[in-house]
Amino acid sequence: DKHLAPNRNPTKGWAGFKHRQKMHWNSVGLAWREWKAGLELWRGLLKRVEGRQGTGVISYFLLLKFLLFLNLFIFLATFGCIVVFDQFFKPLGYTSNTIGTRDPLTDEYIVNSSVCAEKYVVNKTSGFQLALDFIQGTGWMTKTALFYGHYGNQEVDFPGHSYNVPLAYLLTTVLVLITSLVVIVHKITSEAEGLESATGSSDGAFFRSVFSRWDFRVCGEKPTKLQHRNFYHQMCGQLEEFRHQQRKSSRTGCGRCCLVFVRILINILIIGLLGAAAAAIYYAQKYSSDVTTSTAVNTYDQVRILAIQFLPSLVIAAINSVYPVIFGLAAILERYSPDVVIKITVLRIVFVRLAALIVVTATIYVNITCSQQDMCRVGTGECPAIQCWETYFGQQIYKFMVTEIAIDILMTFIHELPRKLLTTKCDCGLLKKIGPAEFDVAMCVLNLVYAQTLCWLGFFFVPLLTAMLVLRLLMLFYLKTFSALYTTVPPEKPYQASRSNAFFMVTLLVTFFLIAVPMGYVFVALRPSPMCGPFRVYAAPVDIVGVQISLAHGHVKNFYDVISSSAFIIILLLILLLAIYYLWKMKSANYDVIKQLQRQLLQGEKDKQFLLLKLSNISGSPQKPAPGINKSRPEPATNTPRVVQAAPPSVANNNFNNNNNSAPPSYSEHDGVIHNDVIHTNKERGLLAITSHPEVRADANVVIRNNDAEAAMEIGDDW
Repeated sequence: DKHLAPNRNPTKGWAGFKHRQKMHWNSVGLAWREWKAGLELWRGLLKRVEGRQGTGVISYFLLLKFLLFLNLFIFLATFGCIVVFDQFFKPLGYTSNTIGTRDPLTDEYIVNSSVCAEKYVVNKTSGFQLALDFIQGTGWMTKTALFYGHYGNQEVDFPGHSYNVPLAYLLTTVLVLITSLVVIVHKITSEAEGLESATGSSDGAFFRSVFSRWDFRVCGEKPTKLQHRNFYHQMCGQLEEFRHQQRKSSRTGCGRCCLVFVRILINILIIGLLGAAAAAIYYAQKYSSDVTTSTAVNTYDQVRILAIQFLPSLVIAAINSVYPVIFGLAAILERYSPDVVIKITVLRIVFVRLAALIVVTATIYVNITCSQQDMCRVGTGECPAIQCWETYFGQQIYKFMVTEIAIDILMTFIHELPRKLLTTKCDCGLLKKIGPAEFDVAMCVLNLVYAQTLCWLGFFFVPLLTAMLVLRLLMLFYLKTFSALYTTVPPEKPYQASRSNAFFMVTLLVTFFLIAVPMGYVFVALRPSPMCGPFRVYAAPVDIVGVQISLAHGHVKNFYDVISSSAFIIILLLILLLAIYYLWKMKSANYDVIKQLQRQLLQGEKDKQFLLLKLSNISGSPQKPAPGINKSRPEPATNTPRVVQAAPPSVANNNFNNNNNSAPPSYSEHDGVIHNDVIHTNKERGLLAITSHPEVRADANVVIRNNDAEAAMEIGDDW
């Protein structure tokens, strides 16, 4: 030991110096990591929520945190590239960078824009109407930097240079959409492990959790309690999955047919509900548009006007509140697993909310493309008289956002908190049976997806909408943290967060692509309003790019012609399809390899079980085969007799203690079966002898405790 100690723990010379430096830098690195972890936003609160509600609920807060940083980037990009230059710098008028070679005095679009811009007048209000305009986004709000119609269509004087506001407006919008797509795809790839586990096998997951999930680095009473609760919720989720698998395997053929029929019937009813919701939203939006754009609206009182303005938002809010309850009851009748219940409920609510936005967008599109319009694209006759349709559409998105903020506050303080107080402080049996509200992960995630969808759809028309969303997400985090810690209880059927995080991100990605289609159409094909906005003098917003290309050098024009040609686009699509096919085949091959390795591991476990069964049969103490063992494999033959008679009273349930002065016990003197015996030996270097005897068998639970580490043990062959 004296010779080996310096090699194990060097303390002298150059080796000792290197060892001390290594330990010092290790401690510095650990302190640095701890300091960075301490700077993580909401780390302590997230740990508390995870300890109380489990990892399934914490996945919602992680998604909220991700969207907060994404929208913070969108806000900074929009504010820094558009709002600042339009608000604080002097316009230079029409230049070649904005209108190209067109003549401002004779060009039709420029002349119409000058005439129509003078007709775009906002009514002045005062008193209580100012507050109503702030809530509705009407009146004086339309002339603020919040909406599209406020921004100019000319270059501004930047010190030493000029800044093209229309070009910056379009490029910033496209940059934000592309950045959002890249960030979401990167997030999905980082969650790929959870996505694979959602479709893969869960064999052994429970046992891995039991034996290797606990984090032994956690110290202290409070962190240990939090991890204990987190561990408890994870185990509940896994056990619920196992119970569902058992119920699924025990179904008969008739039961499976009835279940399929019930699921088909429920899906037909849900499709009917979706059609009814779309019809209700269409008529509400049409009525609101017809009334608010007519001259008779001036005769209505303020409360009635407010109700009509918010009628589509209120109808959508009612549908979003009632339909999830119906979908939850339908999922119970369909008897899916907890993970599938979450996913199918999320998909159904996504369809409802996207259908609502699609109906509203389609209704407004029909109004703004009505055939009876004047030169300023304002409806006449039976068409609604909508001025600056971009601002009008932005007002609808603004109202949706205001309505969602109000619902977030009301749900916490009007529903969850009173229910918690009544069910915990009152002794009424009915209230005790109802209990506090559960933390509904599906609804909370859908609120986030819906809010982000509104942001993507509306930030082109409401540039500062992302500022509202950032403030809403901050408020929502603290509201939901209060709800998770004090007013709600964990879900009755917990689920595994690793299987849902990637699914939530995929849902967000699908909504992004659905929103990208109408946004692309607005950029390329839909004519802007000539009364307002940075694109009033163009046939489409994308024409500003054509102006810049026409002013560029010949090589830039040639490059643009090449990348915009149909041949280049077809080749690019073919390359993308080949890349997708290659990646899909690689994934399939990797999945097959994983399945093969899982089968090999399972076969190894079965072989071990078979060997243990064989050994137990040879020793005369047969065991029940474990689940999963190959029962078709023949059991080994043995001639060892089994003794099944009860043990004598002098043998069963006794403690044989061998202390320093007593001789080692020998079971060769006993006849019969030994039951539940505990044999102790404390004699220094003593011999514990259990000899062979044809009539001595261990029937169950024989414990041999050798308290002397150096004592010898001799066990007969039959044992």
